[in-house]
Amino acid sequence: MLKKLLKYDTKAIANTLFPIYGITLALAILARIFIQIKDMSAVFRMPMGLVTGLSILLTMSIPFVTFIVGIDRFNKQITKDEGYLTHTLPVKKSTIITSKLLVQILFQILSMIVLFASICIIGHISLQQIKDFIEAAFEIFKEYKVLTPTLILSLMLAGYIVITLLVYTAISLGQRHATNKGKLAVLYGAILYVVQQLITAAVFTPLLNNESFIRELEKTLPSAAVLNLSLGISLVVLVLTAAIYFILTTKNLEKKLNLE
Repeated sequence: MLKKLLKYDTKAIANTLFPIYGITLALAILARIFIQIKDMSAVFRMPMGLVTGLSILLTMSIPFVTFIVGIDRFNKQITKDEGYLTHTLPVKKSTIITSKLLVQILFQILSMIVLFASICIIGHISLQQIKDFIEAAFEIFKEYKVLTPTLILSLMLAGYIVITLLVYTAISLGQRHATNKGKLAVLYGAILYVVQQLITAAVFTPLLNNESFIRELEKTLPSAAVLNLSLGISLVVLVLTAAIYFILTTKNLEKKLNLE
């Protein structure tokens, strides 16, 4: 059943996001063409500026737009009219949440690819320049070997999952009320975020009170042991937080909701 849900959720979001991705890349190509024209008459300078500005704005906002579209689909399919169909499906609520989360992660990765491709097109960045940058980055961080980059990527993924599940949880909590669901969802989200930050601060307090640890982190390139310790603790905190949000959202959806 998860496979069918993934197919449905992917198609639902793709219908909205793929045209936006296409427009973003098309504007990037058009902006690049305009930039390459040396002798341009004053008549075309204003359109060129508008196209270039719009292209840059849309490019930089793509990850945010993708996130909002994913959250909007979750809200509509869980708490709005579509929720009546969603909640009658013969599938566990945890499976529904998993499907929507996986699809949102997939499209967020696609949005980063579109973002990177658009920047390369607008900035006329060649494959050789990208290769040189990657080689330079590997040279700088070569002492950290495989573990540190793996932890960094895992941390980025876990962070996105936590933010997404936080919003899912806030929406599901707000939906349990008869009125002011949206406002209460925002309030719940703010409370959850503050509590999350307080817990994270409490976990790191012992380390932050350690002078040698702080001195090491203040270096341009901290030692691999200290950096990996910080990243590892952060990752554990995020994974546990994501698990808590997932369980809370599942429990809320299993109870009677006030669908609109």
